[in-house]
Amino acid sequence: EEISRRINEATGEADIISLLGELFLAEGADVVSEARIGPRKADLAVWSDAMAPFIGNPLIVEVKFQQMGRGDAERALATLTNYVHASGSPWGLLVYRNGPATEHLVAESRRAARVLLLSFEELLEGIRTKTLFELLRMVRNRKVHGAP
Repeated sequence: EEISRRINEATGEADIISLLGELFLAEGADVVSEARIGPRKADLAVWSDAMAPFIGNPLIVEVKFQQMGRGDAERALATLTNYVHASGSPWGLLVYRNGPATEHLVAESRRAARVLLLSFEELLEGIRTKTLFELLRMVRNRKVHGAP
């Protein structure tokens, strides 16, 4: 309930980034920080021994709070893919509020092979019954195996 309220009251990406950082730390992440990747900066980098077997370390996280059109979504996925490659990270996570149709995002994310997608809605729904790490494992399995 508290998380749902905070997401709904968020006024920008900084609020969501802060909340995600808190969620990762509450789950037992070892380190959550901003990620400097060359001259650019990803929103979060998360290291966790508990997440390592299925996600690896670090998980590079980007948050998109504003409405994304198709072009915005494609750029966000391309940027995160570049961050993942440049950092040597196995996976990136794009957490978004509003975007183009899910089918378009899923189709675009197929080209971004090492990027996971998670809408704010899916995040809220998922953490009602699972831990954040369990939710990420499910999203990763869906991406890799096409299964839950």
